[in-house]
Amino acid sequence: MFNQMKAMGAVAGLLKNKEKLREKADEVKVRLETTRVFGEAGGGAVRVTCTCRLVVERIEIAPALATGAETAELERMVEAGVNDALEKAQDRAKAIIAQAADEMGLGEVLGQGDLAGLLG
Repeated sequence: MFNQMKAMGAVAGLLKNKEKLREKADEVKVRLETTRVFGEAGGGAVRVTCTCRLVVERIEIAPALATGAETAELERMVEAGVNDALEKAQDRAKAIIAQAADEMGLGEVLGQGDLAGLLG
């Protein structure tokens, strides 16, 4: 009960300082757009780079794999690499949002909900 009241006080304080809230939101957006994660599949034969905004920026395929693999197997590895990178990006994005919430005294409020909803 006390923690909820404390969190509500933090929210009320933030509403009084909308500029600080806007600045923090902009900071989080920039961090999500500029933080990159790397996923891989096939023992590193396929590597995927994406941002924490879930944008795939690069797919690298080992030259030996590109010339010797069956297309279906290569497609499965690319799919696995992309999914690995996106999962890591989502985890990193949640950590970035949680850190910003803690810095603003909102950790208790967001801790009660699912941070994934903030990524959409």
